[in-house]
Amino acid sequence: MIEGVKVKRLVRHCDDRGFFQEILRDDDGLLKRFGQASMSKTYPGVIKAFHYHERQDDLWFFPVGNAQVVLHDLRENSPTRGETNVFYMGEDNPILLLIPAGVAHGYRTLQLRYPNGSKIELMEPLAGSTFFDSFFELTRGRGGVHHLNFHVPDIHAAVEALRERGYSLFGLNLDDPRWRDVFLHPKEAHGVLIQLAQPGPRDDERVPTLEDVLAGHGRRGNGIPSP
Repeated sequence: MIEGVKVKRLVRHCDDRGFFQEILRDDDGLLKRFGQASMSKTYPGVIKAFHYHERQDDLWFFPVGNAQVVLHDLRENSPTRGETNVFYMGEDNPILLLIPAGVAHGYRTLQLRYPNGSKIELMEPLAGSTFFDSFFELTRGRGGVHHLNFHVPDIHAAVEALRERGYSLFGLNLDDPRWRDVFLHPKEAHGVLIQLAQPGPRDDERVPTLEDVLAGHGRRGNGIPSP
């Protein structure tokens, strides 16, 4: 890791009312002194290019959505000069990241969540994945809206309603209690792949972090890391 970069993993204490999460404490030892607190909003896919500060440390936290943060050490006398670190942080990996002065930093937004619970995700195929191959062939590599996902309270009722209306169903999955879903073909949904899903309980299951997934060790990972 780049010299002087520090990561504080944030812990959520959940109950039936919601959750409580500490972000920063005086005894964390992350700040030499307080300067200012700022907030910004960035839309999915937007890249904030590299920049750095000569006399200012930054402390970054993403309370909503997820982002890919890249650091590069520009300091002449640093033992890690020229080293690059990548962090995936946000709702799926809540951390506080200390970025020392002289370390260039930028980020790309991967996900944006809205107050009504809907979210937009920037999706990119991992090494060894063929999931997006046909999609990129159809769009000639340009990408675009891959699919729309709607959560339903009763997937069985949703499947029955679709069949009654004459829709052809694809990828029907009713066996996994953690995630049951079904797809409508773009030809029957105005050119967009539609997914209906009923999430199930995962209380006793460890949720893989973004680092796990990108290292090829997600729930369906094949051990091949993403470049």
